[in-house]
Amino acid sequence: SRSDRVNLANNSIVNPFKVNLSGNGTAGGLAALPGAINFGNVSVTDSSQQTLKVFASAGQAIVNTLALDSNKQFTISSAALLPDTLKPGDTLLVNVKFKPTLFAGASDTIRFLGTNSLLVPLNGVGRAGTLASNITTASFGTVRVGDSSFIRAKVYVTAGQVVVNSLTFGAGIEYGLSNFVALPLTLNIGDTLRLDVRLRPASAGLKLDSLHVGNNSGVNPYSLALNGTGFS
Repeated sequence: SRSDRVNLANNSIVNPFKVNLSGNGTAGGLAALPGAINFGNVSVTDSSQQTLKVFASAGQAIVNTLALDSNKQFTISSAALLPDTLKPGDTLLVNVKFKPTLFAGASDTIRFLGTNSLLVPLNGVGRAGTLASNITTASFGTVRVGDSSFIRAKVYVTAGQVVVNSLTFGAGIEYGLSNFVALPLTLNIGDTLRLDVRLRPASAGLKLDSLHVGNNSGVNPYSLALNGTGFS
């Protein structure tokens, strides 16, 4: 609180005329744009970043500390040295990054503490990445009945992380895999799942099938078309 007095000199019998002054100084409020950050869906092992703008909504405000509650999937950074005094027109920029490690929703809160407190909620969802392959159709051509022909398919991740949990054929009679694959298998960027597909026709005629790669991505199963012709 502050107090003072104004003395008004005059020629009356009450000279000087005294006016008492008093008031309380209060800290300004803190505000942020946006008031909450939702990162939406982000592939596991990938990251997304947004910038938070913090400012004094009225008067002057001091930010002493800023910190996250707990979640390790969010990180914050700022070029400003704390404590930082924000006056009208000043802006504190805070970079917020979400790098999910789990296939699930995540949430946290940034707490700004100072002359006034400010809470900014954070939300995001870790999702599976995307599968691709070097071929989408394996064409074996003509294969003699009883003989075998092989084509190697390479399945990989183009973004994020994907867990492969099954490998199945539609018919599963004349097509098969010649290599062993231990499942479940987690694929990250740079990993390759090699599938040695074998056609061993038991009879003459066109052989159609599909190899289904069961996984946790948005395209489940991820399928490769198979075709070949058996001849005697």
